[in-house]
Amino acid sequence: MVYTAESDPLCYPVGLPFNAEVLDRERVIEAMIESLAGSEQPLATLILDIFTEP
Repeated sequence: MVYTAESDPLCYPVGLPFNAEVLDRERVIEAMIESLAGSEQPLATLILDIFTEP
């Protein structure tokens, strides 16, 4: 599901899209674990993908 800025109150104030399709459970968990171990790139990429038009 892809949310638009108009349909999502969290994104609306800043005018960003919200791409929920990239929120794959395994990808999110792996990115979080890697960030805790010091590698922030996977989490940064995930966040960028969330707020990028599909």
